[in-house]
Amino acid sequence: MRISAPRPQVSVAALPSIAQLWLAPRLPALRAAHPALRPSIHALEEPPDFRREPFDLAIFLTRSGAGRSFKLCDDVIFPVCAPALARQLKTPAELSSQLLLWDTTWTEDWSLWFEVAGVKGPSIETGSEFSLYSMAVQAAVDGAGVLMGHEALVSRALAAGSLVAPFPELRVPTGRALSILAPDRPPAPAATMIDWLLAEKGAARG
Repeated sequence: MRISAPRPQVSVAALPSIAQLWLAPRLPALRAAHPALRPSIHALEEPPDFRREPFDLAIFLTRSGAGRSFKLCDDVIFPVCAPALARQLKTPAELSSQLLLWDTTWTEDWSLWFEVAGVKGPSIETGSEFSLYSMAVQAAVDGAGVLMGHEALVSRALAAGSLVAPFPELRVPTGRALSILAPDRPPAPAATMIDWLLAEKGAARG
């Protein structure tokens, strides 16, 4: 009896929002391109220590990382909301009368954006906080308020039209980047996945 060899598995750690909003939508195309790969996705709040934790690669928004780092794109933020709400917003100052949605991972986003926009914004404490960015995205889609969008994480919703950027010219870099982190010598299946993700970013943004 012929026994099939086990397919190579790649253990991937990712911030929950990245796992849900950026990586998961790309997995069908990855499987189509590399049917032998079996990515195993684990949601973590912080990048793993590859010397002590059994991960082959990680994907995070970070300024730096131990080991090897491959930048996918810069982290750029701007307000996003449902189309009906966007039609009510003419200037950034009008955001002071809106419910601001924010993620507890990135509490400084709104203050950074308001500073660059030259607008005195309300305290985010008057808004609505979420421990999962994907929940905040869904709340924005449902018209609950205005979310500070991270381009890499909301690009699909923007492309679908379920979210709109009312002030598209005010795009603010955070100094972070969406990056693949890897140990110095990633195993061959992980290297294959890294190469595919880097090639895919150039073929299709968002």
